[in-house]
Amino acid sequence: MFRDFSTKLKPFYRRYRAKSAVDTRIIDSKISVSKEIGFIYYRIPKAANSTVFYSLYRNIVGADVSNMDNLSVLKHSFFDKPSELSSSDMKLEGDYKHFSFVRNPYNRFVSCYKDKVLGGEKRPFINKLLKRPLESEISIVDFLLFLENGGLYSNAHWAPQTSLIVKPLSEMDFIGRVENLSEDWQVLCELLKVKWPLYEYAPHKSTPEKQSQISEQVKTLDFRDRVLSLYKDDYLLLGYER
Repeated sequence: MFRDFSTKLKPFYRRYRAKSAVDTRIIDSKISVSKEIGFIYYRIPKAANSTVFYSLYRNIVGADVSNMDNLSVLKHSFFDKPSELSSSDMKLEGDYKHFSFVRNPYNRFVSCYKDKVLGGEKRPFINKLLKRPLESEISIVDFLLFLENGGLYSNAHWAPQTSLIVKPLSEMDFIGRVENLSEDWQVLCELLKVKWPLYEYAPHKSTPEKQSQISEQVKTLDFRDRVLSLYKDDYLLLGYER
């Protein structure tokens, strides 16, 4: 708790005081600042985050990334974080281009379940909070119940996208959409005054087996409505149709 408070006292967060329920340290780890190019990228997990980050990195450095583990390390270490910006840096912050990429909230929720829960990575974390054996199976309905009962803001992969963008949405320079990724990447390049190709990096594509498991579990009539209610701010503020 103290470390979260100390992060909120940094110059960036004094300007953009997050009312988000997400821990500020989590938010800070998902924002990439490039002083060289002049941008602040609010990275939304499960919204083409790997592809956009990889494309930025590869175009800036001119080097490939051999595997997902190395990419994960780079996400946390290559660019500056907002908490590292000094008061002097913040005087130039208005010259930076603030951008993000977002995704249909329902599709992002399902993608998160496939990759992080059904895939096993976050299963121990969720089961620990649920006080169950760490490797217990978690159905997509169990996952939804976990989010509805206090887990929604516990991890950036399933937290609402609007809770991860601390700058007012109306002041963002650009918010692209996964559904229009190729075209919106070109819009971003024009904004940054660069001519960079987009390099797809999608290690988490779902298998037919995973999709079949999920399809059987979401046939209840109210399931989709419950997801829409959970992410109502994302639908309203990001302009997605419910």
